[in-house]
Amino acid sequence: MGSGMEDRKNWFDSMASILEQNTVGVKLGIYGLGLAGCWYAIRSVRPFTKFRTPRDVPKSFYESRIRLSGQVVGMRFLPDSTLLLVDHRPVLLAKLRERGALPVSIEGVNITSNGVCWLQTIVKDDEIDFQLLEPKGETAVSCLVYHKNHDVAKRLVDLGFASVAPFNHSFENDPNYSQYYKELLKLESKAERKKVACGGTTKHTTLSRVQSSGN
Repeated sequence: MGSGMEDRKNWFDSMASILEQNTVGVKLGIYGLGLAGCWYAIRSVRPFTKFRTPRDVPKSFYESRIRLSGQVVGMRFLPDSTLLLVDHRPVLLAKLRERGALPVSIEGVNITSNGVCWLQTIVKDDEIDFQLLEPKGETAVSCLVYHKNHDVAKRLVDLGFASVAPFNHSFENDPNYSQYYKELLKLESKAERKKVACGGTTKHTTLSRVQSSGN
């Protein structure tokens, strides 16, 4: 009995001695795992990457609705849309990166000529935030755009400088987008009432858009 107890004591003493001798190695191993985890996290958010085309943006960024920043350096006019050309600013080393223009489409609205003038006067050459929603092929990234913490699409609709586009069924299962679309429709109705009160004419398209959104 005494011999067994002595053997166990010697075994524990030996293990303790080994652990004490390898404390530095154990710590280095823990630090190494921690650094590896940090590096993986950094790589996943692409803090050094400057996005210039829709294909540059990882699919996970759209799925997570990542919000990015940049400067509007120009505009591009297509037959069916107006795009903001944004010099995307990476999270890190932004000032060391070359300029490049990521085409950004403002989701949910059709911009009028007055809206184009407003964007050129108020938004162009200024900083914006843009929340990624989906790529529009190779043409642009569709986003919610914010200028000085104001939603640009809502502002355009409220001013009567944009109409609400047909409901985007890519987001029909997204309750946040559905709520956002309803808010756009309310602003459009408000703008239309103002226009009628001022003696203008308008097309009443809000009801059909509500129905198409599944509400």
